[in-house]
Amino acid sequence: MSGPKRAAMLWKEVGIKNLADLKEAAITGKLRTLPGMGEKSESKILAGIEAVARRSQRIPLGKAWHLLEELLALLWNLPGVQQVEIGGSLRRMRSTVGDLDLVAAANDPTLLMDALSARPDIQTVLARGDTKISLEFQHNLRAQLWVFPPERFGTGWVYVTGSKDHNVRLRELALKKHLSLSDQAFFARRWF
Repeated sequence: MSGPKRAAMLWKEVGIKNLADLKEAAITGKLRTLPGMGEKSESKILAGIEAVARRSQRIPLGKAWHLLEELLALLWNLPGVQQVEIGGSLRRMRSTVGDLDLVAAANDPTLLMDALSARPDIQTVLARGDTKISLEFQHNLRAQLWVFPPERFGTGWVYVTGSKDHNVRLRELALKKHLSLSDQAFFARRWF
């Protein structure tokens, strides 16, 4: 059953009109008697509702700062780390942050990502690539770490620190001057 059809069924059969109604129905076991639903479906719905609630919460700067200091100390003490800095809304000193953004200069991203993901307070590794890892801590705070080669650190730091609009504007200005700017490099474009 597709999402819209399932939503229509939940509205018709149980009277669910919003997220609070859905949560209440899942907690009280009202969903498991519906076609295509069961205890497993109720558990997944409750987990999804909790995940949405965690994502929509912003953390006061002071609360985020304590964890940030721990993460910076951990990363600075790893071999091969040449630079570690704060990025994103925390570097811009917003009063609340949605997540922590860290930027590091090192030739071996794996070492840094392994060290962060091994922390006992990590609830989930949300995503992991060659140079970036996204984590969720037990206290619902998320963090991203970007690891750039030392020669690419500056452009990476600018990219991670800037808001989406800021980064778009920087790229537009670069293009007007026949330059290219990304999180990886800033260079002259070739016109052949």
